[in-house]
Amino acid sequence: RVWLAKAAQERAQRESYATLVAERERNGGAEFSLTTFSLEWLARWVLSFGRDAEALEPARLRRLVREEAECVVKCHAKNSS
Repeated sequence: RVWLAKAAQERAQRESYATLVAERERNGGAEFSLTTFSLEWLARWVLSFGRDAEALEPARLRRLVREEAECVVKCHAKNSS
């Protein structure tokens, strides 16, 4: 399950290879259930929305998003002045 901000939902519906099923609205967006072929793919996809998406469950998906985000931070921290 993921939360998507209202501004991100059209893009998600348009480009997702996962099946998105809206469950409930909250905090300016909605929670969606998804069926996907890969949690690794889904983690990167969720991260591509920045703050407009949050992985809710399973816990492994949340962990994968966090790990990928940490890698991005490390990459962009190199050679910073």
